[in-house]
This record gives sequence, C-alpha cells and structure tokens, in this order.
Amino acid sequence: MKNRLLCLVLTVFLIWMAVTISGCSTNKTNDNSISVNGSSVTTDKAKGKTNDEKIKIETQEQASQGESKENKVDNERNAITPSHDSVAQNTSNQAGKTTSTNDMVTLFITKDFGVQILVEKQVAINKNWTIIDLLASVSEIDTKWNGGFINSIDGLESNNGGMSGKRFDWFYYINGICSDVGAAEYDLKAGEVVWWDYHDWKSMGSTNSAVIGCYPEPFVRGYRGKIGATTVMSSADNQSLATDLQKALKVKGVRSVNVKELDNNVLENRQVPTIVIGTWNEVKQLSWLEKFNNAYRKTGTSVHFTDKGLELLDHSGAVAQMIDKSAGVIVAAGSGLGDTSPLWMLVGTDQEGLKQVVDILVNKPEEISRLYNAAVVSGKVIRLPLQ
Repeated sequence: MKNRLLCLVLTVFLIWMAVTISGCSTNKTNDNSISVNGSSVTTDKAKGKTNDEKIKIETQEQASQGESKENKVDNERNAITPSHDSVAQNTSNQAGKTTSTNDMVTLFITKDFGVQILVEKQVAINKNWTIIDLLASVSEIDTKWNGGFINSIDGLESNNGGMSGKRFDWFYYINGICSDVGAAEYDLKAGEVVWWDYHDWKSMGSTNSAVIGCYPEPFVRGYRGKIGATTVMSSADNQSLATDLQKALKVKGVRSVNVKELDNNVLENRQVPTIVIGTWNEVKQLSWLEKFNNAYRKTGTSVHFTDKGLELLDHSGAVAQMIDKSAGVIVAAGSGLGDTSPLWMLVGTDQEGLKQVVDILVNKPEEISRLYNAAVVSGKVIRLPLQ
C-alpha cells in the first residue's frame, strides 16, 4: 500500500516537473519570439523612419530642382535684360577669374555731350565681357530690343520726343568711334575707352560718328581690334608741326605714324586714321575738305570755316557763335558708324591758331578729355557743340 502511494506521489511529481519545464521553455520561446518580433517591429519602425526621411530628402531635392529651374529661368531672363544685382553678383564671381591687372577699361558715362560727368572710372573686366556686362557692373540698366540695346542707365531713359519734340538717347563710343553694333554685341578688349553719353538729337544724319575725347584713341587700339597705321598730313610749311605730333603719338603708344603732305586722293580713299594739319587757307585747297566744310550741318564737327571767320555750332547745327580772330579747331568725323579710318582735323584760321591746337594735342591732351570736339581761342579750349 505504502509502495503504491509512493509511486503515485512520484508520478505526480514527475508530471508537474514536466509541465513546469515545458511551460518555461514555451514562455522563454515566446519571450524570445516577442523580443525578436519586437526587434523586428523596432527595425520596421526604424525602416519607416528612414523611409520618411528618404521621402523628405527626395522632396527637398525635388524642391531644390524646382528652385534651380526657376533660378535658371530667372537667369535666362537676366541674360536678356540684366538687373544690376544679378550682373553685379556675376561680376563678383567673375572678378576672381581676372588674372591680369592689364584687363582694365576706362569707362565714362556723361550727359549733354560730356558736360555732366556721371561716372568716370577704371573697371576690371573679364574674358568675353560685352558692353552690357561692363555697364551692369557699375550702374542700374534697362535694355530693349531683346537685350541688345540700352534703354536707360541709372534712371536716364531714352525718349522719342513725344509732345515736346526733343529726342533723348544714349550713344556710346569705343576708343572715340561711335559703335555700329548693339551693346550686347561688342566684345571688350583690355585698355579700351568706353564712353556713354546721354543727349538730345534730331536725326541720324546729325549723329557724331567720331569724337576727340578719348585721345590718344583711336590711334592706339583702333576699333574692334582693327588698328591701322596713322597718317598725319600737312603742308610742306607745317611739316615740323606734323613731326611734333608724330613724336607725341608714338610716346602715347601709337605703333606706326606716317607723315605725308596734303593729298586730296588720300583723303577721299583713306584706309587708316588720318590727321590733317594746316591753316584753313591751306587745307581748303583740297576739294574733298572744302566739300566737307560746306556740309557742316551733317558732319557733327560743330564748326564751319567762312571768309569772315570761324562759326561754332550748337548740337542742332545752328550757328551759336562767330569767332573773327585767331582760333583753331580739333575735330573728328567718320564716314559712318564704326568707321575704323576716322578723320581728325587740326586746323587754324591762321598760323597762330594752328600752333595753339597742335600744342594742346602734343603737350596738354588732358584738356580735350571727354570733349566731342573743341575750338581753341586765345589758348582757351571751348567745348563743342556749344550748349
């Protein structure tokens, strides 16, 4: 009996132990499973967070690309009509690319035929800069005709006249030559002189095709890279004055200067910049110059020699002053816009007047800086056209 009871107790004990061990194992497995699944869930959440971040990053990239496209459109618009800020920033970026201190140009911005100076400075330029780039680096500009032409500089806007009848516009000169292309089409070269002037005008027939205020240009650098040997023409009696000017031009950097006697054929068919030196009585013997003088309302020189003396004109071509004593003129003209062979005239009403103008160009050329043309009376330089 006792043995049966002992066997029963032992059997119950073994069954309890088996259940207990089995239960712990199951719980442990479940715990591990929960732990693993927990880790799996945690990993899934981590993956979800990564995906969220990935979506966010992709969204930012798309937004960035969208902004880049918008910026590209804005930049393309600015390339057509540059704003001061955008081009100034571009200038700042390009400035770091400038490798030589020789990559400089001189810039004048004036009003009323150079009377009022708005800007006068040396500007560092970068490779492939145009006139538009130069202007936009220093001034607020507005363009027209697909960005190729200047409409306004710092608020001074072209005006077709309207009811007042006065037409105001911007004109620009490269090395003293009135350009024949738009500002976006002229590629700058180191050392050039760029002059913008805002003034009223009547017609293209009265436009100044050349000016003296960029001297010693155009004799040093020419126009659009075309540089011809300069010809200085004078009478036999004034060869010494021609030689003095030849030496002065070479000191200024003009590579080749040839001195010749007055020749009507050379004037009619000139292929290089030409300077005529003489008194009016001498030079009027050349039929070409006599015709040129008679066309004074269209030449843009603002002077007219007569038997009574020297007439000085205003911008409209009207006579504003008569000089009936010793005087001389320094004037320039071209056969049209972009003329690489302009004509300069250093002519006196008499020998004394001639000596005065040659002396200005040889010894005091700064006195004609930013002048369209000039008369010299009693040693005083008079700005032309008269205001």
